[in-house]
Amino acid sequence: MAMRIVSLLKLSPGQIAEIRDVAPGAEVVCVSRSDPAFKSELAQAEIILGSVKIARREEVPKLRWMQLPHAGAEGFVDSPREIIITTGAGVYGIPIAEHLFAMMLALTRGLNVSIRAMAHAAWRQELSFLELDGATVGVIGLGDIGRQFSKRATAFGMRVLAVKRTPGEAPPYVHQLVGLDQLDWVLEQSDHVVISLPGTVHTRHLFSAQRLARIKPGAFIYNVGRGIVIDEIALIQALRTGRIAGAGLDVFETEPLPADSPLWRMPNVIITPHCSGLSPRRDERVVALFLENLSRYMSGKPMRNQFRHELGY
Repeated sequence: MAMRIVSLLKLSPGQIAEIRDVAPGAEVVCVSRSDPAFKSELAQAEIILGSVKIARREEVPKLRWMQLPHAGAEGFVDSPREIIITTGAGVYGIPIAEHLFAMMLALTRGLNVSIRAMAHAAWRQELSFLELDGATVGVIGLGDIGRQFSKRATAFGMRVLAVKRTPGEAPPYVHQLVGLDQLDWVLEQSDHVVISLPGTVHTRHLFSAQRLARIKPGAFIYNVGRGIVIDEIALIQALRTGRIAGAGLDVFETEPLPADSPLWRMPNVIITPHCSGLSPRRDERVVALFLENLSRYMSGKPMRNQFRHELGY
């Protein structure tokens, strides 16, 4: 019986042809969640390209592998372990790195204040500007996002200190790479702190009130990982007192961010609605990753970004 690949992404004829080149004879079907045949197609799938929460194994009896289009996989911790799950890590590093610099430059060059002033036709020149050149940035999490950001930070003349669960040798664009046991030391050195960590039981409120207090006074903090990594109440207090000079936040403990959150009204905060990874090239990159993993699947080789239940990512 032919291998059946069900894609929740809309694939072009060229992309379908590329899939069949890697997996000759495979049946490739594109479906949407609103399609009446959605559930019956999933039940026939050996491979799914897309994100489907699996409540019962009998719903997908033939499924052997699911390629997620997104990097986060915390919602799949309880999925059946015999199903291989691979994430979209590596797809989002470039747009998120650019998004981080948009927030960082806006805060250091006062664009957040100038944009607010435009609404009142207010001509303000008393702003205090900072430079990125010569500043130290602590990159917490050196996955694809952390690496892409660090490369660009080095080009800006910044000193990059990075924290990784398993540090190893520092790449050329990182001045010093350390483990989690030296996280507080990195925070004490950093003028900017960039967080790109997954949301797991191990990272929940890693940035507690006590840890936020270790950050260099007057530093800026940015979170593009998962909202649960930061204790939001403690962050709000640190921003109010000026202990932390400003924040660029794309993720939050509750999403959408509630309308009564003080973060909405803080002049030293930039909020974006969990959109830092959006890019017109997203599907192109997801399909390229899928093709690589499909080749590995066909040849029995380990696949990229295989989800590890014990780590939660």
